[in-house]
Amino acid sequence: MFISIRTKLLLYIIPVILIIAMILAAVVFVITMNTMQTEACKLSQEILRKQANKFDAELKSYRAVAQTIVDFMDAYKGKDRKEVSSFLYNTLISNPGALGTYVAFEPNAFDGKDKLFLKDSVSYFGRFGLYWNRIKGEPSVMAAFTPLSAEQNNWEWYDIPRANNAMTIMEPYLDEGVLMTSWIAPIHYGKTSVGVGGVDISLKKIDEEIGAFKAYDNGYMFLLSQSGVFMSFKDKEYIGTKTVTDFGKANKNKLYETFMDTIRKNTEGMFETTDPLLGKNTTVFYTSIPSTRWTLVMVVPTGEMYSTAYTLLLIFSLAGFISIILIIGSIWVFSSRLFKPIQEVATMMDQADLNITMAMHREDEIGRLTQSFDKFIGSVRNVLLELMEVMNTLMTSAKEISASTESISNEANNQTAQTSGAASAIEEMTRTIQQTAENAGNTKETTIQAQQTAQEAIHVIDSAVTGMNRIAESIKKSSDVIQVLSTSSLQIGKITEIITEFTKQTNLIALNASVEAVRAGDKGKGFAIVANEIQKLSERIGRSALEISELISKMQKNVMEVVSFMEDSRNDVDTGLSSVDRARNALQQIVDALQNLNKMISEIAIASNEQSSASEQVSENVKSVNAATQQIAGSIRQIAQAADYLNNLTDRLQTLTGYFKLDRK
Repeated sequence: MFISIRTKLLLYIIPVILIIAMILAAVVFVITMNTMQTEACKLSQEILRKQANKFDAELKSYRAVAQTIVDFMDAYKGKDRKEVSSFLYNTLISNPGALGTYVAFEPNAFDGKDKLFLKDSVSYFGRFGLYWNRIKGEPSVMAAFTPLSAEQNNWEWYDIPRANNAMTIMEPYLDEGVLMTSWIAPIHYGKTSVGVGGVDISLKKIDEEIGAFKAYDNGYMFLLSQSGVFMSFKDKEYIGTKTVTDFGKANKNKLYETFMDTIRKNTEGMFETTDPLLGKNTTVFYTSIPSTRWTLVMVVPTGEMYSTAYTLLLIFSLAGFISIILIIGSIWVFSSRLFKPIQEVATMMDQADLNITMAMHREDEIGRLTQSFDKFIGSVRNVLLELMEVMNTLMTSAKEISASTESISNEANNQTAQTSGAASAIEEMTRTIQQTAENAGNTKETTIQAQQTAQEAIHVIDSAVTGMNRIAESIKKSSDVIQVLSTSSLQIGKITEIITEFTKQTNLIALNASVEAVRAGDKGKGFAIVANEIQKLSERIGRSALEISELISKMQKNVMEVVSFMEDSRNDVDTGLSSVDRARNALQQIVDALQNLNKMISEIAIASNEQSSASEQVSENVKSVNAATQQIAGSIRQIAQAADYLNNLTDRLQTLTGYFKLDRK
């Protein structure tokens, strides 16, 4: 079954391309997914970090307010409670985001006059502590210290900062239904801690900002305090009342249950888990707010986070598929253009049409191949055209030789018949002369009869001379034709030498083509077969040329023999003509002698004897001419047979060359 090189090329290349494409796609998929996942995680972490820094900046601004209050009190020497109250009020008004401002002192530590304010509504048994706030909307003032409940043994907001002796942010707590926290720092008189000052901050705004934040489509964010209490969460029931550990236990999620331990080890990180609220596989990012050590957490559905990567991967896959299609299409088009000249060469060879040339102007191996093929076809075409011309000339010459030999043969047959008749006449004339000599002395009637017989002999001799002249002329023409045949045979010999040289060159070209085809591998098999067929044809032409050469050699030998024999025949004919001429003269003398028979009877007898001898010699010469003519006729028949064989050979060559389509223009 025939399978084109282009099909084989595609069958070999396409699987390789597909395998390579699949490997590359797998590598690209892994690398792209890892890269996109890493970048998505980095982006999400960066988003979380920026949000944490934003909250940190807001909280630090309130810390600065608390620090301003403490610095003011550290430096204040006026001991005027109203003036301090006015300062706290103005500070609250100038910071709309603050929920309250306050100071609280140890007993008698501010002005030593606590007893004077035992009944003051904003004092706790006279102890100085003011709390300006806008919990109920409008700013109002109240005592900073409130009676301790049964569950309380101290005021944490007061004792913890003093114990830390540093600015402290308190754990979130609910007051009047509002979740808040406080920045509180100790107040020092000299090196002695005498109280605290601070600012309360509502976490409502932060909760609203966190609640409004959208992580991709369904993701969300929440805020945890240092102890893990929810300060902002999707489920509002957890805010301010439950911890992330409680959330993990309630939903049987170990990662959330141990989340606080994870945060203590790493203040920033991520993990994957199934989110109880979303019911999806999610990636949880967390980071610490530096100034507070609170933890901001962002929960992102993994599928949504990697959707861009999946989309990009789909685009890459489609692009890869389209690229493969384009590559295969390019290979198909390229192979079509690449192997089209080879297909055209095969078609030309199948059709044996040597009139068509590729006429391609490609600067590559195929272009060089087609140009070389065009030159090769042109050379073969020229040789075949020249060979056909030589064959036509040879066929014409062979036909002319055949016609000439047939004509010569006919003339030779006629000449044979005529010489046979002449020989009979001469024999009869000889017998008549003898009778004339014997009867010379007889009657006058015998003399007259002898004279008439002699006259008839003269006519016969004239006819013989005419016939012999025709024989001589025919022999001369035959000799000329044979000379032409000899020249033509020499030309044919040269032609056979040209054909032999052509076959050698063709064998060499075919051998080179076979070598090139072997080098080309599978691509050159078709051309190797064509080269082999050309080589076989060349060998057959060579053998035919050798046979022609041998026949021409034999014909040249026969021609030379015929030429020699014809030359001898011409000499014999010339001699016969001379003898006949002498016989005629003698007969004329006989006629003259008969006229003077009475006077010259003795001379007639002598002349008759001489004429008898001459007649016998003429008879022998005529027989020799007849034999030579018959031999010439035999040689001519051989020449005719050789011409017919040569004509058959030219017909065979025409049949062989007729396989090729050749335009003589």
